[in-house]
Amino acid sequence: MVDTLDSAKTYPGERFRFKTAAASIVRGVRIPAGTRGWGIVRYAAAASNRARNGAIAIEPRFLSVGAKTIQVSADPREPVVRSHGQTIAEKGAGYVPILGIVRSAANAVRNGTDITLGPGFTFHVVPVGVLADTAPCAVVK
Repeated sequence: MVDTLDSAKTYPGERFRFKTAAASIVRGVRIPAGTRGWGIVRYAAAASNRARNGAIAIEPRFLSVGAKTIQVSADPREPVVRSHGQTIAEKGAGYVPILGIVRSAANAVRNGTDITLGPGFTFHVVPVGVLADTAPCAVVK
């Protein structure tokens, strides 16, 4: 990431910039490390009461390589929405009836925390169109 996104201030449709961390080759085009790209924020929610944490979903779209633009997408193996998870203690308290009631009462007055994605945050992109450039999938018997 080049830009910083904070779930308290970010909005869907906001543009962000990133750069590649490693060199690669896509359809014969050499992509050096440090190649600039951009995308949009797909979803953003600020933290709120009842221990609801902030969340952000990003959608990388393009890499700019000289005069060429390569369409990319987020790696489908990675989570779409980024947010803080519950701790093991918080998860465990939900399974114990009495602790669950105490946790629910505490969460009613406790605010969640926002998430920030910025320089140092890494994610993976994959080129779009590779499947369109090949023949349709066929069932192998």
